[in-house]
Amino acid sequence: MLERKEQSFYLVEVDKETGKEYPMQKVYNGSAFSRTTNTFNAYKFDTVDKVKSACQLQNSMNEMFGEPSVVYYAEENITRTLFNETGENIDNDTTESTSTQ
Repeated sequence: MLERKEQSFYLVEVDKETGKEYPMQKVYNGSAFSRTTNTFNAYKFDTVDKVKSACQLQNSMNEMFGEPSVVYYAEENITRTLFNETGENIDNDTTESTSTQ
């Protein structure tokens, strides 16, 4: 079933020297994160508590190893709307007919 609304969270590492921001992906076959070039590859967390914990841990690791970067987290909200072939919003029709019954 297609989800109409989704919320997820992911880590973003900011390089202190260049100011560039990088989404973080889970390392394949491991329990660590690395930079990636786009948010599609970013590891998505389903709760804010999980991403906050990962953010704190990654910042501690960066500090311990002297990495010149800081990790934040981003919230991603996706809303999907269905349209028919003429461009009419099908979701609005469904919502209106459901609310009048």
